[in-house]
Amino acid sequence: MLGVIAALSNVPMPDVVGRMLNLIGQATAGAALFLTGVILSAQRLRINLDVITGVLLKNVLQPLLAWGIVRLVDVPEPIAGQAILLIAIPAGFFGVVFGVGYGVRSEEAGSTLIASSIFAAISLAVTIVFVAPG
Repeated sequence: MLGVIAALSNVPMPDVVGRMLNLIGQATAGAALFLTGVILSAQRLRINLDVITGVLLKNVLQPLLAWGIVRLVDVPEPIAGQAILLIAIPAGFFGVVFGVGYGVRSEEAGSTLIASSIFAAISLAVTIVFVAPG
């Protein structure tokens, strides 16, 4: 909360603090991906109705909803395409990592993450073609 308050109030930060936070921020993404890989390597890939539903919701329905919203709100074209493409990115690792933190090891969450990433090879290509200008 203090970080949000400091950012919103434009409090100047010493250069050394800014560089320190930048280093921590750069390391966080890699560490999170490594941790996700460790967690997923200990789980079985299990494709069931929950996993299929999650993948379809994330990889197909969310980009379609985003497309409808940007058309409804009349978002300018470059921003609209970028927003739709960002929403079409496959499922993230937060559910897997947070689940382990709370003692919940859901094979469905891990399987959905893997299946969503694999299916993204198709769904992202279709989305890129769909939102490409011209």
